[in-house]
Amino acid sequence: MSAFMPAFDFLMDSEDPKREFQCVPDNKGLVISGVNSLEWPDDFKAINALPVHGRPFAVAAFYQKNYWNPLLLAQINSQDIANRVLDQSVNGGNSSAVSMLQNACGFCGQTVTADGVMGPNTLAAVNACDPVALLDQYRQERLHHYVAVAAAHPEWSSDLAGWEARALR
Repeated sequence: MSAFMPAFDFLMDSEDPKREFQCVPDNKGLVISGVNSLEWPDDFKAINALPVHGRPFAVAAFYQKNYWNPLLLAQINSQDIANRVLDQSVNGGNSSAVSMLQNACGFCGQTVTADGVMGPNTLAAVNACDPVALLDQYRQERLHHYVAVAAAHPEWSSDLAGWEARALR
């Protein structure tokens, strides 16, 4: 079974590679290690009120509560898959990350409905797949997703190279 802390460390390599836990502006307000002030105002306010040395635990608890636990990622056998689903979920939303995972399972020979819901059928399909093949296909799903987002939103096309690097990591 997968563990949260290795997945959190993997996520932080994209969200806050230097582990500074500083409040910085981005195109959607202010962020601390990926926690956005506009999307998560109460959580952001609570984390921002902490001294910097107190933020790592609060940021980890935020991601565990809002992403890891709802997606049942501890029930995925492959740590590599769980790492990337958490990363994609934070970057593109829980439902989107799960839909991509379900599509990847389909390409690996598993029958699962791509409904964006992580349930027992999806978990069984994920754990039945060869983890190396599933990881490769999930990367492809992420790449296709990012290309589609950049095509639909030309103002974000400058982010595409970074998104692609994130997907291929």
